[in-house]
Amino acid sequence: MAVSATYCTKLPNYVKLILLLLSFVVMLQMIWFYSKQGFMALIFDTHDQKNAYLVMPDEGPNLSSLPNLASISWPHHSRPNFTRRSVGTGFELTLSKGQHNSLERLLREFERVMISLKLQDQWFLAAGTLVGSLRHHEIIPWDDDVDVCVDLRHRKSIQSALQNLPSEFRTYAQSVRLFEAYAMR
Repeated sequence: MAVSATYCTKLPNYVKLILLLLSFVVMLQMIWFYSKQGFMALIFDTHDQKNAYLVMPDEGPNLSSLPNLASISWPHHSRPNFTRRSVGTGFELTLSKGQHNSLERLLREFERVMISLKLQDQWFLAAGTLVGSLRHHEIIPWDDDVDVCVDLRHRKSIQSALQNLPSEFRTYAQSVRLFEAYAMR
């Protein structure tokens, strides 16, 4: 139910309060229903995982307290996918183990730099890297870069920190993408 903002300002305060309470009750019922279905277990089962998903000011994510995704019973669909026809054998361009390791080292180094700048909660994975983390639980096998987004106001401090990395890493600016960092072999 969508209500325009101008309509809400004309309502008496007691009606606004009733609407707010009703929406709260509906939200609680939805949470209760989905928690019974097992969908909300990860969100509310944090008694031994205090702040598991929070990135704290002076540290990175607490990886030891995150849930083991392999222990979750994910749904398995036994029906065939009729929305897309088979295209035969797939185009299987994959990174070599060395290339894959270089991308992971680059991402770990970027995370280390962001933690050292106290900006660990100011960046996130984006584009193909985000899709890979959701779909493959790591880097997409055929993606040849790591995509992260950072607020523009932190660009100067991040650029100077990245330029001070060991000589195995190099940075350069280009016109299309404002700034990129690469691991050199």
